[in-house]
Amino acid sequence: MARLLLLCVLPWPLFGQPDAREEACSSSKAQEFWAEMRRQGLQLNIQRKMVGGNRTAMVLRDDVFYGRAIMKIPRQALLTLETGRSPKLKEELTRLLFEDKKLQKEFNITSEDHIHLLSLAYTLIAERRNPESVFVDWLNATRNEQVFALQLTHRQQKVLVGTSVEEAVEEMASRRDLIQQAASNLTFFKKKPVSLDEASWALAVIMRHGRVVHPYQDQRDVRDPRMYIFPLRELLEVAMHANPGVAIGFQEEIIIEGKREEDVVLQIARRDMPKGEEIFVWPGRLSSSEMIARHGFSLTENPIGIGRNVTQPPSWTDSKNSKSRKEYDLYNCSTLESFELRFNREGYPMRSFVRCYRISWFIGNGWYSPALKNRMRDLNKWPPPEKYTKSDWLAWTQADAEVNRAIMDYCQYMRQRLKDVCWQEAGQRQQNVYSAQGRAMSSSRCCLLLPQQCSLNFRRLWTPTPRMTSGTQKILLTRFCGRCALKSLARSRTALPWQRRSGCSGQSSRLESCLGSSGPCCMKQLHGAKAEFMVMDPICEETAGHYA
Repeated sequence: MARLLLLCVLPWPLFGQPDAREEACSSSKAQEFWAEMRRQGLQLNIQRKMVGGNRTAMVLRDDVFYGRAIMKIPRQALLTLETGRSPKLKEELTRLLFEDKKLQKEFNITSEDHIHLLSLAYTLIAERRNPESVFVDWLNATRNEQVFALQLTHRQQKVLVGTSVEEAVEEMASRRDLIQQAASNLTFFKKKPVSLDEASWALAVIMRHGRVVHPYQDQRDVRDPRMYIFPLRELLEVAMHANPGVAIGFQEEIIIEGKREEDVVLQIARRDMPKGEEIFVWPGRLSSSEMIARHGFSLTENPIGIGRNVTQPPSWTDSKNSKSRKEYDLYNCSTLESFELRFNREGYPMRSFVRCYRISWFIGNGWYSPALKNRMRDLNKWPPPEKYTKSDWLAWTQADAEVNRAIMDYCQYMRQRLKDVCWQEAGQRQQNVYSAQGRAMSSSRCCLLLPQQCSLNFRRLWTPTPRMTSGTQKILLTRFCGRCALKSLARSRTALPWQRRSGCSGQSSRLESCLGSSGPCCMKQLHGAKAEFMVMDPICEETAGHYA
């Protein structure tokens, strides 16, 4: 360490180029910083290990018992506004975002998520520009991060039209532009304004490597969880898991080490965990299609279904201390995310929506009783039983009818959107063909005759492969072409020549556009997984069939 510090003060001609001197100084400061973090209790009880023969995972180095820390990270080792290394930037951001509230007053930016996004983004950009940053190794490892949705071509973006991630590109682009444009309010970036590439990089790092941290135990009623950046190379290799019960979250705690208090972020074992068990992190409440839009890949066995529609109940209030909100908390319906209508692959709504929507109906219609806490199994059950045996059967059947109405309304809306998209695309491509042949397009069905080239490409793309079973082809074909296309293919042996070429719909032409391109939307680059395309398109035909 002393030798490195000596290099920092020596004139650069004595030992080489200025870059070498800067690198030596940066390395010296980084080593000194991380040594101090270890003295303050930095502990990562994880190590690399090959699993499955071809995947590197992070596993426990030693046994960890229930309630003990797997990771203990001092707050100063994290990247947040409070721990930023630039006092000038920290002061300006605090005044802009929280004291003067200029963005809220002049630009109507009131979302807490957007304000937190800006505070993290500018802290990241400042660290990236600092050649002496103590996080230089982590910054170099993340320098090429990109948001997957922002890399799609215009042709590939058309595939998302009519799906639950249709607005993903627009949302990410608006956040990127916000980071770039709001920087003009900071004198810190006056000499060198934030570029579009820097804004894109900062957004990608936050979206992909930000981790949700729960507040201190005594502040959880008044403060929501926040997203922090963990600038540790080891955590870049920790795999994600969609189930929050498997992926252990992080939480802020103040612990006593020796005779001093330490402000740390912990990952605490929820059970006895043996040495060699793999550790996961939670990516957030994202469906498989949302994971693809943000990360470029999806996770198997994702419990978060497709859809993003939030139905706010009439009895809902923003005040957490209200009587109705306290009743909602008893059933784990503490946020509006619980009323988000999402569906799994089989077309069933998530249990949280069914349970919370029923409770909201009971509260809003005067049928609520504290005894409902003893009927959690009935509250979660969907489809409902054919007959209720309790004395309050009338209230339950009415609540079920209201849940069914909400599901059907959403499914019909999404299905109509897909039909409208199919109508528009097929109409644009086939206007001349249909005019010449005198065949009118039907608005109730999307099974339209497309050019012969589409049909040929369709057969070529869906030729069975050793990795894809016929059942998988059928599911994927249903998702993109609709049931009418399946029926057309089933009738192809006895159909007329022009009917044999009608195995594509407007949806399949979009599929052809996606698979026929060389961009990241291709199935090959999505690792050939079955789940990605099955959830990219939220067709509710199967769902409507369950509850019709």
